[in-house]
Amino acid sequence: MIVNKDALVDEDIVWRKAEEQIERKVKSAPLGLIVHTLNEVNEQLQKGHYFFKDIREQGILLFDANKKALAEPGDLTDEERLEIAQGHYNHWFQSAKEFQEFFELAITKGYINKAAFELHQATERFYACTLLTLTNYLPKTHNLEKLKKYCADQDLAFADIFPMDDKFHRRSFRRLQRAYIDARYSMHYEITEEELRYLAGEVEKLKELVERVCLVRLQG
Repeated sequence: MIVNKDALVDEDIVWRKAEEQIERKVKSAPLGLIVHTLNEVNEQLQKGHYFFKDIREQGILLFDANKKALAEPGDLTDEERLEIAQGHYNHWFQSAKEFQEFFELAITKGYINKAAFELHQATERFYACTLLTLTNYLPKTHNLEKLKKYCADQDLAFADIFPMDDKFHRRSFRRLQRAYIDARYSMHYEITEEELRYLAGEVEKLKELVERVCLVRLQG
């Protein structure tokens, strides 16, 4: 979705409602809206950003309100693409592992809410590592469910992490999802050590999957 005002990009409630309405009408595949301004898209195209270049070349135009053309894309060599991907992997994988360590320290000291936030950040960063390494693109969201869907589009194995097959698993993931805001600012946020230990195990599985998927791309 390309919009003409910066403020529209951050209208999360608007885009969430749009996604829900489209999902009710289109049952064939899950949908995730990605929203940027025209200036952002053109800037990335001129830099040779291959995610936006693929959209420009392969995307299907559904509606055009202002008829403004997209910029001509620049080009990156295979070596430049590999260097960018390797840089993303090095930074984000290490960052995610550090938040795993912060989680262990916090839960050892009994700082349950802080542990939840640290685990959320580890999860978000492993997803970010995957998306940036494979596509050089990261959506502007802290929503773990959306990030999981985007990663599953790259490799279906991501759909198996954080299963939703029973009440405990669903409740645990919802509480992890809320931890980015509520674990820091809400007096009513709740999560148990049992839930955190289960979630930490899933994050460890996520780490192993991210490492495997990304290294296949980098070494291939």
